[in-house]
Amino acid sequence: MATFIIKDIFEIPGVGLIVVGNISNGLISVGMEGKIKGKKITVKKIEKENSSVESISQGEECALTIKGIKREEISKGETIYF
Repeated sequence: MATFIIKDIFEIPGVGLIVVGNISNGLISVGMEGKIKGKKITVKKIEKENSSVESISQGEECALTIKGIKREEISKGETIYF
């Protein structure tokens, strides 16, 4: 199980919803499904230091492009559980 703590949220037209934050434990990979506020989300893309990566592990900061939830349904400081 992995947890991702949201530090910032962006929505880019044509790209989707992007959450920036830290992984407090576990491993997150592209295509993984998680939950926030009871809603299921899917990781479409992971970026670290301006490069796309397939997975990210505990202690690292990254940006996740996600689908399955709207911008107004989440807030900074919330946690995504994988």
